[in-house]
Amino acid sequence: MAKNPNTWKKFETFVAKRLGGKRRGAYTGDGRKGKSDIVRPQPGVPWFSVEVKYSARPSWGLLVDAVEQARRASETPLDIPIAVVKKKGMASSLALVVMRLDDFAEHFGDG
Repeated sequence: MAKNPNTWKKFETFVAKRLGGKRRGAYTGDGRKGKSDIVRPQPGVPWFSVEVKYSARPSWGLLVDAVEQARRASETPLDIPIAVVKKKGMASSLALVVMRLDDFAEHFGDG
């Protein structure tokens, strides 16, 4: 059964609003680098590189792939690559923010 496109689009819009950005919409670039699903509020300012996923059965592989996608889409080394993942049927406010431990420590750790 195909996903209802309005469901994941609504979730992307929700995430964009919660983070203070704007939903990018479809990106049809060269397929190598990609773009964050959420447009940063101020161009050129370090922010988040966001990959949004909506799945009936989120798996470890989906989480890892989403975080790597966010890392590749980072525009600056200071961007924080995150994946925001929601399981079908759960409240959007209960979605998880996922990132690599090394990235977390680099941005939020003491050293």
